[in-house]
Amino acid sequence: MKLTQNELEIVGRWEKNLRTAIRAKYLRHVGRAAIETMVPIYERATGYRIRVNCNCGACVLDFLQRMGAVYFADLEEMEAAKNTQPETEVPKRRSKKRKQ
Repeated sequence: MKLTQNELEIVGRWEKNLRTAIRAKYLRHVGRAAIETMVPIYERATGYRIRVNCNCGACVLDFLQRMGAVYFADLEEMEAAKNTQPETEVPKRRSKKRKQ
């Protein structure tokens, strides 16, 4: 996992926008404040410095696709971790047979 739980919650606000950017390669604009919030998260998670021109649709779309790839990879990893954890089974009670 690259993102912390807090960062997942923050980026999760724009999950629909990220999904649209990845699947349809279409930009549903998130606004300048969202870009300014997500850029430091992306830089910390990947270790790469990125510069996004908020007035350029292609630049914003590219960034949302990159951020979405990191976000959805972490969600899949969390889901896989949930599925691999063994469930605790309650032992069945066995009654004692009575002698007649």
